Amino acid sequence: MNEATVIELGADASSLIVHIDASTPRAISPAIETRWLSLCTDNPRLFNGRILAFLDADLAAPSVRVCIDQYKRMAAQTAQAPEVIQFGVTGILTAPLAAGDPESEHAVLIGQRSNQTHVYPSQWELAPSGGVDAPPEGTSSLTVRDIAKQVEKELAEETGFDPTETSIEPIALCNDPVAPSMDVVFRIRLHEPPPQHTRTWEYDSLQWVRINDLAGHLRDRRIKLIPPSAAVTRWLGWQ
Repeated sequence: MNEATVIELGADASSLIVHIDASTPRAISPAIETRWLSLCTDNPRLFNGRILAFLDADLAAPSVRVCIDQYKRMAAQTAQAPEVIQFGVTGILTAPLAAGDPESEHAVLIGQRSNQTHVYPSQWELAPSGGVDAPPEGTSSLTVRDIAKQVEKELAEETGFDPTETSIEPIALCNDPVAPSMDVVFRIRLHEPPPQHTRTWEYDSLQWVRINDLAGHLRDRRIKLIPPSAAVTRWLGWQ
């Protein structure tokens, strides 16, 4: 089954802990090295680095277990035999349409990924989204606040918005077997109406859409959200 799925974290979401497995990463195979060199030739923006790879989750705790791996292994793996599931974040960025009225109708931000991104190029998603950076060596765990800092970083880098003007809370996990990835889903609320946005390397286009109009907006413009974003919006009842 290749459909993305959403797992609600519930009332204890703010207590989520990410445990970092201390085992040594496997050696990179020659096949991965060869495919990686080919990818870098096609897209010189790619670079290798330490990433967090998802291992498993205990929803009762709630906790997630990850390990340190390399980006090249994830990028160059084959869909038929994936070795790395990237641990990341998905943000649901919303803003009220009327200034000074938090009860007014809200809009949600969606972005068209650049055609130079490795996964889902030129497709649309909830913005911002991305992998969680690997922490300094010796770190054994991350808190929700640590992960929220990654959301704030993605928000600033990918949209240009000031993360200090938002409220951020974790609400779910989203598993995408195609990417493959496991994301912590955060609800991000702007306190004022949507600001102007700029084009970034990550996104070719950014659009604010009334939440009540989202399904029709996507249908009329023939926009198909990437599987994890589609799963999240369905879970929220927006599609």
